[in-house]
Amino acid sequence: MPPGAAKSTYASVLFPAHFLVQHPSASIISASHTTELSERWGRRVRNSILEHGPTLGLSLRSDSQAAGRWQLVSGGEYLSAGVGQAILGFRAQYPLEGDRRVAFMILDQAVVAVSPSSVYRALDGAGLTKRHNSKPPLKGKGVDRPAKPQEH
Repeated sequence: MPPGAAKSTYASVLFPAHFLVQHPSASIISASHTTELSERWGRRVRNSILEHGPTLGLSLRSDSQAAGRWQLVSGGEYLSAGVGQAILGFRAQYPLEGDRRVAFMILDQAVVAVSPSSVYRALDGAGLTKRHNSKPPLKGKGVDRPAKPQEH
């Protein structure tokens, strides 16, 4: 499907509501790269169920209506999760490991299924990436010229 064809709306808003109509006691986990985005989708699903619930035969529990986590009277539930939070939490457990190693440890331990570049972007966005070379860069400092020819 081309860009702008409502793929996210179909997959993240309409499908969960449709699935819960078919399976009212099922649980759905919506995962995205950030918790904020995942909760935004959860809010849209919840609001569509609030608006069209009587027609769909669904109703939300009155004590569980948060955007990122809510339940149906029938027992079904919806949970939003941000992959970035799992990455940052895992990184906090292994502060001495390098970024690339952390990425593969996350995959090996089945924390989340993401690429090493996604792990790096999440860590870099939080300011948690490590520089391999701790020396300050020499860019813009000029060139050290030898005092005599062939002295280097």
